[in-house]
Amino acid sequence: MKNTLSNKESENYQRYALGLNDRIIVKDIEYRFVHSDEGGHVFYRVSHPDVYERISHGILAKYREDGLFKYTPDYHAPSKARNRDTIRQEDFIDLSEKNRERIFWCKEFCDSFLLMEKAGGASRSDESMREAIRTINAKVIEIETKKQKGENGRCGTELTTKRPPSPTQLRKWLKKYEATDRDPIVLKFNYGKCGNRTPRLEPEIVELIDKFAAEHSSRTKAGQELLHGELIAELEVINAERKSREESELPEPSVRALQRAIDKLDPYLDYVGRNGEAAAKKKFYPVQGGVRARLPFERIEMDEWLVSLQTLLVKAGMWKKLTKEQKKKAKRVRVWVSAAIDAATRCIIALRILRTAPDHESALATLQMAVSNKRAIAEAAGCKSSWDMEGTPRLVCVDTGASWYSDQFRMACSDLGIEVMYAPAGMPQFRARIERVFGTIHSQLIARFDGRTFANILAKGDYDAAAHAIMNVEELERLMIRYIVDVYHNTGHSGLGDETPANAWKRLRNDWGVRPGPDADEIRHVFGTPMERLIQNEGIHCLGNWYRSPATHAMRRSMGSKQKQVMVRIDQLNVGEISVRFNRVWVTVPCAREGLDGVSAHEWFEMNRDLRRKHRADAQAVRPIVNAAVRDFRAFREKAVKDAGLEMPVYTYKQLMRLESWFKRAGEQTRAAESDPADFLGDAEVPEDFAATAAHPGEADPNCGQPETRVENADDGFMDEED
Repeated sequence: MKNTLSNKESENYQRYALGLNDRIIVKDIEYRFVHSDEGGHVFYRVSHPDVYERISHGILAKYREDGLFKYTPDYHAPSKARNRDTIRQEDFIDLSEKNRERIFWCKEFCDSFLLMEKAGGASRSDESMREAIRTINAKVIEIETKKQKGENGRCGTELTTKRPPSPTQLRKWLKKYEATDRDPIVLKFNYGKCGNRTPRLEPEIVELIDKFAAEHSSRTKAGQELLHGELIAELEVINAERKSREESELPEPSVRALQRAIDKLDPYLDYVGRNGEAAAKKKFYPVQGGVRARLPFERIEMDEWLVSLQTLLVKAGMWKKLTKEQKKKAKRVRVWVSAAIDAATRCIIALRILRTAPDHESALATLQMAVSNKRAIAEAAGCKSSWDMEGTPRLVCVDTGASWYSDQFRMACSDLGIEVMYAPAGMPQFRARIERVFGTIHSQLIARFDGRTFANILAKGDYDAAAHAIMNVEELERLMIRYIVDVYHNTGHSGLGDETPANAWKRLRNDWGVRPGPDADEIRHVFGTPMERLIQNEGIHCLGNWYRSPATHAMRRSMGSKQKQVMVRIDQLNVGEISVRFNRVWVTVPCAREGLDGVSAHEWFEMNRDLRRKHRADAQAVRPIVNAAVRDFRAFREKAVKDAGLEMPVYTYKQLMRLESWFKRAGEQTRAAESDPADFLGDAEVPEDFAATAAHPGEADPNCGQPETRVENADDGFMDEED
């Protein structure tokens, strides 16, 4: 294969880190990796080992984007080959929920013991293993308690726990686990924070505390006692003015309250302000504490952060400009931020704003964003820099929150070949980077709000418009992404010796490469919304479309008279194809309707709702109208995303099942041999607020984020709850 890109041009593309045991398929031809250099990779064909071919980094990255490059890490490793031939004949998706739970329970004992053994804290003698098992079991029970009932569950509530293994049993698990390079499925058995987060200080007091805390970072080197005294003096003046207006006086904050605000300052920037940049570089240049990572995507850290809109507005200096009604509304708005950071480069590789409490779906969505291409999201946010950090991490470090400890999250990581490490309680250094990033975003981003966003709106005197803008979660997400991509990634980082995260990414990517991220099919296999469907003569019916291929016809014939439902996964951001699980293998099946590649489930529904309105009088609208509408939506999508939001709305599992019920009730499941109707919703009445409630499920569905039950036939509105 000829390298058609120069080395300079290829620097803008992803450089992949490939191994000798990786399975590599390019344009349906299987290769084995030989070596790589600055220009590209050298492979030989499996079918013709004497034929060597060279592919540049840029060309291989382009093949990956076009779906022509398939990658399976360590596929040819001896242990993986043994698994395929003997042990690993099924995946997690093929196992029962109970069996999956027990696998992860066994894995926790194995991983924890191996860590203790490596640190010299345990051996494989019976006595040592009994002590280790007691320690590990206490940790497992603590995590399981949090998972089942939360940290503050009611006293006396029942918990389900398992009897710990004996030393003999644990040795058996370890033998199988280590023999297969820690493949957790060999552990299968053959027989799923609360508290008052409302700000406790008056907004005016918080604003005053932040003002004097910032003065700590000055060459005067004022101490906290002096700053607190100046704060109290200014507060007396403020209270005198309030008293003249017959308003209640503000209480005096304690020295400790000021100290907490000072502690939240960036240590590096605080030291620069007090001692100068040269002294700060000498002090902070060595990397101290935490777990080191040398390569991009060698280790990533993920976490969640609850942020109050009231707190944001106070820190932006906007609180006092709002009306009482706006303040009342702002106090109720709280959102969660879920993010991921690459430990070696300090680049933020995922950031999502959640309208409801985190759960396994939000954890999966953040992981999917971390391993995927984010250029379109950055463009939609108006970023000037590229957000091209993507790949498959080797290790993910998280806490033991329910969302990260869920079976669904651990299954996804296992499917992608990612090891999960749960940070021990009380040891924040295991996730120090992501913890610090949240503080940086909170302090540095908010400081930019007043001049760049709110002040311009308020200057117009349109307070209603201002209230709408500052309370718009999508706008908050847009601003945070713009800050991360254009500001944070291009600002010198103390943990990198004042190198910017963006430059660290380019340098390490070019030096070492990155494990390729999952392709479109793998994304759908791992992260797609699951459902069960029958294979009919016309294929598989899903969301008002028929999906079929020679493979589905072969599946139906092989079942004979014993037809049964098969597992199906659909990527809500692309309904052009689905994944079908058959004989323990995922098969990609295209949609029979042309033109749906890249069309989201939300766009597909909106398009057909519009067609129903336009052609209510003509129930026999023909196929060209549908195809024209599809083309219009695809052409309009890029502009719509930039104008209306960063991402297309994604439905929860429950909402997607209710959307299915609308398609079924329409009675338009037309046979494949017949003409496809443009309006397959027929006369079914669609709620006017369907799109809005689907786009913001947390506002309309009070049970969003709770354990979900499948709804096959809903008799009323899409978003209504079951009786």
